[in-house]
Amino acid sequence: MKNLCILALLLSVIFHSAVAFGNEKPLSKAIEEFASGKKGTRIAVLDFSSSGSRNYDMYVADIIITELSKYPVTLLERKRLQLLLNEQALGQTGVVDADQAKKLGTLLPVDVVVSGSYTELNGKLVINARFIHVVTGEILYAFASSLPISAAADAPTDEERENSQCLKKQAAVRKSLEDLTTSDAVSNAVNCASAVPFEGDCGRIHYEVMGIFVRYKIYPEKYSSFLAAVLKSIDTPTNDPRANDIIRYFVSDGKIDAQEWAASFDALSRMGPFALHIPLNYMLNNSNEDNDLVLDRVDQIMKLAASKKLGRPVAVPEETVLFAVLHAVKPRDRDKKKGITGDIFARYRHLVPDTDRHSKEAVEILQNAYFEEKSRPTRRQILMVLVDFYGSRPDSEELAEKAADLIRTMNSKIERDYSGEPAEKAAFAEDLKTINRSLQNQYCLSLELARKKGYHYIVDDRVEYILGNGMKCAQAPSIADLEAAMKAGDWGKRLKAAETLSKIGAAAAPAEKTLVACLAWKGLGSEGGRMRALCAKTLGNIGGVGPEAITMLISSFPDYDNGVSYEAEEAIAKIGPAAIQHLVRGLEHEHHAVRLRCATALGRLGKKARQALAVLKKTAEKDADPYVRKEAAGAVQMIENEP
Repeated sequence: MKNLCILALLLSVIFHSAVAFGNEKPLSKAIEEFASGKKGTRIAVLDFSSSGSRNYDMYVADIIITELSKYPVTLLERKRLQLLLNEQALGQTGVVDADQAKKLGTLLPVDVVVSGSYTELNGKLVINARFIHVVTGEILYAFASSLPISAAADAPTDEERENSQCLKKQAAVRKSLEDLTTSDAVSNAVNCASAVPFEGDCGRIHYEVMGIFVRYKIYPEKYSSFLAAVLKSIDTPTNDPRANDIIRYFVSDGKIDAQEWAASFDALSRMGPFALHIPLNYMLNNSNEDNDLVLDRVDQIMKLAASKKLGRPVAVPEETVLFAVLHAVKPRDRDKKKGITGDIFARYRHLVPDTDRHSKEAVEILQNAYFEEKSRPTRRQILMVLVDFYGSRPDSEELAEKAADLIRTMNSKIERDYSGEPAEKAAFAEDLKTINRSLQNQYCLSLELARKKGYHYIVDDRVEYILGNGMKCAQAPSIADLEAAMKAGDWGKRLKAAETLSKIGAAAAPAEKTLVACLAWKGLGSEGGRMRALCAKTLGNIGGVGPEAITMLISSFPDYDNGVSYEAEEAIAKIGPAAIQHLVRGLEHEHHAVRLRCATALGRLGKKARQALAVLKKTAEKDADPYVRKEAAGAVQMIENEP
């Protein structure tokens, strides 16, 4: 920098001498002497440097560019020049020497660079310029000239001139968009818009153009061609918002034609891994496109990735591209279009790395696709791909938790009223059986993980689910283990075992004898009453119990300790018609509470208990207890009046 300042000072002295002895040339004449006969010579004009306090760097360069443009030379556009220099961390270097010119020659697509400096002298800008060959470093031409400072001060800057022109162009485009009623009017608007380059602040007018065309569902082919050309010209689409906006415009009419696909595919090859699924979400517009076409396009993308030709600054790994594709093809019009996630995953799953992170992401994608899919056969196909993928991976904590989440979500679909029609719930129930059978190991591992983390409620839920669905897990107790715990001395463990059995439904059937024996345990304080109530409840949940269990439940009607009587009556109601003959015999039991609740239970069964009408009527007339007579009469009415 110090050397440059000394050089500028020396040149300034030379300028002063040139001006003093009348050796300066008019600028136009000086440019003519060099540019004449230089057809096709590629020239870059750098900003000039100054030793003064006021800055006319760009103005001097612009004047020289204006003069050079009168001749058949090729000028490097200033914005492109600045971009190339910025990429190499170089500024507009002003005065350059031979070595610097050679370095610029390796960076710029030019033959000659023009550099120099200027200084203020007697109300003028005294200019010294040099034309230097970028290969040899030779000074091909040099001249001294001057310009009035007033003209420089009054001249608009590049930015001011550009803004003025831009505003005029934008106003013309907006004017053309006011009338789109005819094909000629649309054509005029397209021509007007296409005349404005889609770059810089001025090019922002194209966002308005695209927005208006989409709003009114106008999709001129010529404008799409213009945008396709712009998209192909974007060097780094990942960092340029124009890319995604153009691709989104392409798909706004519900499809991507061959020209739009070619331009988008070309841009995709230059994109980086960050948010790759966003352009793919538009390009793989599978909510409207035919599935075979989408699969063909996916194959094109994956082939590009396999050849290491997709991605900047380095090729994007195939697995990254695959996951971006899978995230992109989620169906958006789920009632009309079957998803293809399962097809794509089955075709390319060999690309999924065998790591917990990638396995978890793959499972999440498949599970989401399963729940989003409306087509029952397609949903079943995705499920089979999912369970097959689980089976191909070693057990892991990540997959275990995902399996537990899947099962919990499936149960919510089946159990909650708002989760769909009965047929839909039945389909989920059928799929849940497949999941229980296929993902048993992962679910058992999820139980062990919850136990290690001290999540007691989750442990209880998962133990109950394992037992209730017949899973075999070393991590969970068996029915026999729970029976043994019920007979142990620790009341906490006994009650815990009984409570677990009461929550697993018909799966508790192997413990029926122990449950019947439990009802015969009298006394034992409040814990004993709680135990008998749980046993009665469990027998009702089993449903298809034997005569001994039914008889013992009826005998428990007078047991009011901790709700035993209530649970026994509810259990009989669940057992249903199989208990009728035992209830009829109970109407003659010596204990009035048994007779009362037998009459109540028969009434709840309604017309199913018609065979008990004769005995109920007799009880209603002759039983010694008025409450029993009243309950029996009510049961007769309920049976006879039920439709």
